[in-house]
Amino acid sequence: MATSMDSRSQSHLPILNNSLQELKTEFCDFLPEGRVDWRSLKVLHIGHAKFTDEVMKNILSGSPLLESLKLKYCHGIHRLDIASKRMKKLVIYHILDLTGGQDDSALEIFSPHLEKLKILGSWGKTKCKLMNVSSLVSAVLDFQLDNYERVSSDFYEKYRNVIKELLEKIQHAKQLKIGTWCTEVLSILEVKAMASPLSTRKCLVLNFRYFKNWVFPGVANLLHNSPELEKLVIKISYGRSLQFNLDENFTNCYDIGESYWTSQNKIFNCLLLNLKTIEIFSHEEHLFENKYALAFVEFLLRNAKVLEKMVIFNDYPFHAPNKTDRLLKVAQKLLSVPRSSPHAVVLFPIPK
Repeated sequence: MATSMDSRSQSHLPILNNSLQELKTEFCDFLPEGRVDWRSLKVLHIGHAKFTDEVMKNILSGSPLLESLKLKYCHGIHRLDIASKRMKKLVIYHILDLTGGQDDSALEIFSPHLEKLKILGSWGKTKCKLMNVSSLVSAVLDFQLDNYERVSSDFYEKYRNVIKELLEKIQHAKQLKIGTWCTEVLSILEVKAMASPLSTRKCLVLNFRYFKNWVFPGVANLLHNSPELEKLVIKISYGRSLQFNLDENFTNCYDIGESYWTSQNKIFNCLLLNLKTIEIFSHEEHLFENKYALAFVEFLLRNAKVLEKMVIFNDYPFHAPNKTDRLLKVAQKLLSVPRSSPHAVVLFPIPK
């Protein structure tokens, strides 16, 4: 019989338990000398905890059937060495920095059988280094590093290298979901004409908390380096944003406006050969009153030669004042855009 436990605000855990299959902890201490025997454990969520590498090693070695590990608001770990073939999912959210911003450490992840990886939240100045994730199928990069001080003669060098190295390690994953901060760092790579790794991904999810001009170059970079892309998903959820602190002196050197896409001279092989489905999700009433979002959607319709369908989901209440009129105007606008694919349809499902 499966058993589970949710432990909050406790200092002692059942480190010897042969039947426990799921464990969630908050604000718990893990003693370095404690032997762990969770031989039936499959799901482990740890929140607000301080670790050492030795403690984490004991937990992993004492949980041979572990399939899913989530670490949230944790600190003190420098290496996750997961050799188990059963480990399939790893989520790391918000690495705490208790050094006052002085630490410039890294968390190394070695997990050759991992299939799903999510790197989320604020990581302070801690870099994530993927040593071996060769079986990865799906990756989420929706995190940020602190970038309020100059860390080298080149303001952005550290951040460019972090994102570039991560993309190199996950280039074989079939799906990538990427957030605003990481995309804006890619924008820096793009405007400086620096090389980025090619990928074999089939699905790209853009998870933005706003849609503004300085995500454009990063999106162009991702499309250019995803020649086998078949599905593009755009999710726009307005709210607190993990965005890059771009220096005004830097941004003033580049003209990234509504005409960015029409001035593109790159060849996007995914648009020529493979992109068949585009899905757009928004909780915003005035999505297509955003000139940047509209410019990008028009670019896709004009250039995706094998596109079969573009589906636009809007969660704003359908019964809201003037909602029908607004949707009709958007539909008329998009339907008037010349489509490169003769088979492309644009759909606006009505929320139930």
